[in-house]
Amino acid sequence: MKVHINGETYTLPMSDEQLTAHYLTTDMTVTVPDLTEIPFSHIYDIKHIFSDPDLTLEEVNTFAKYAEIREYTITNTQGLAEYIAEYPGKTSIYEIMDIIEQAYDDKLNFTEFYYPGIDNDLSAGIDEKFGETYFYLNDYESKIDAAQDALGEVGRYLTFDVGAYGRDLRLSGNFILTDEGFIDRDACEITDDYYTPEELDNIINEEWEPGEETQENTSPSLGDIAQESREAAEELGESTPMPDRDVNR
Repeated sequence: MKVHINGETYTLPMSDEQLTAHYLTTDMTVTVPDLTEIPFSHIYDIKHIFSDPDLTLEEVNTFAKYAEIREYTITNTQGLAEYIAEYPGKTSIYEIMDIIEQAYDDKLNFTEFYYPGIDNDLSAGIDEKFGETYFYLNDYESKIDAAQDALGEVGRYLTFDVGAYGRDLRLSGNFILTDEGFIDRDACEITDDYYTPEELDNIINEEWEPGEETQENTSPSLGDIAQESREAAEELGESTPMPDRDVNR
């Protein structure tokens, strides 16, 4: 994850030792030149957080570390991006990490579309897949068959529009839909502020370790070299004795 600091480009995450080696402090403001490097950057809240002119190195470095240790969850958890987008108003990286960590704990309870014959049902839209899946999971098909049998001859002419039923479920507002499945809001176990910032920091400190890519950050940048040269010159000036000068000569 690239950031710009005082005209220099750095790759995050970095360890505390690497930050020190580059004369960087966590309160420095940074800019993220390519927001697509940020997970879920298409979501307004996340784009807003990482576009903030007061964004600090500590915030981005913390999120970069967390994104590394939860890369699989971020990349492979179906419905996670849709869930984050569904509840706007987040202003902190910790609010985003809190949701991801709960998804890591399997609290999202995403249900993938499934019913017998779905693989051959290539023309079905989301509403129809949703309705069919809901029917199958709740055994509604057998209940309708029983009702038709109870009605006798009349029951043979009764039909049920599964697609319309799926549409009504979608419009009810009780579900978050994706192209692959849905989240039932009542079954979802994610809550606000479940993990505190301190708990999330502890998780990062326990699990994150510098990898090969972050080791590259030990090489000083041009700004670092210039800083070292200035310090060396200052030390030389302080340690080199001035020659005695005869003012009367």
